[in-house]
Amino acid sequence: MRNNGIQSVRRAAAILKAFGPERPILGITELATAVGLPKSTAYRLAATLQAEGLLRQDPETGRYALGGTLHRLAGALAATEPLIHHGRPVLEALGRAVGHTVSLAVLDDGEA
Repeated sequence: MRNNGIQSVRRAAAILKAFGPERPILGITELATAVGLPKSTAYRLAATLQAEGLLRQDPETGRYALGGTLHRLAGALAATEPLIHHGRPVLEALGRAVGHTVSLAVLDDGEA
């Protein structure tokens, strides 16, 4: 990990970034391995992120998934993102013109 910034924040961000479409649910061992942390550290960070609503834990399996607070934060991002603000009318018109569902994606680190 980089040497600048606060290590615990970088580690918490790494845990959140470990989740994705191909890995929407992770156990603590998988999470620790994915971010290169000891299980005990990954567990403490996951528990803190869960307490803040950024992760949720299945009470039966103990596995983690992204939490509802991230959905609220994403909504705030969408409300202030110029591309969405200006692109929505264009996409709606395109969808009506072609009679199909259309979507907008932004390339970010090789992924849409």
